[in-house]
Amino acid sequence: MARPVDRRRSPARVGHLEMPIDVVDHAADRVACAMVAAVACPTDPRTLAEWSGHVGVSRGAVRAWCAAAHVQARACLDFVRVLRAVYLSDGQAWDLHGFLNVVDARSLSRLLARGALTDCLRRPHAPSVEEFLTTQRFVTKRAILRAVSARLPKR
Repeated sequence: MARPVDRRRSPARVGHLEMPIDVVDHAADRVACAMVAAVACPTDPRTLAEWSGHVGVSRGAVRAWCAAAHVQARACLDFVRVLRAVYLSDGQAWDLHGFLNVVDARSLSRLLARGALTDCLRRPHAPSVEEFLTTQRFVTKRAILRAVSARLPKR
């Protein structure tokens, strides 16, 4: 795993000196690494098994990582699926049915409603990754969102 990127400044006392140190949220970073890896999936990872298989760990490991980061695994999976669609749609027409393996419009509407992204259906173009990260409500833990943003390859 690459070096952790989510850092917060925290004062630490060393002897009589108080110095700021970088604190890493390892649980958030671990989940973010798995999320970013899923962006490169050749197909839409519809299940935890598909997502974890692409990352190279068991479904139980992904569940444990999410639990350690205090987020629900299902919410993380929904986040990953839409993040992948947003990332791959960069600069293209917004065709969620092309990027998500969703058969009917009701399933797609429910997925987007869970993330508070229903306005995305009406757009001709995909939102930017930054806009997606600030708008979506699948995952709201800032440490995970910062780590995902820092780890995603820039386009």
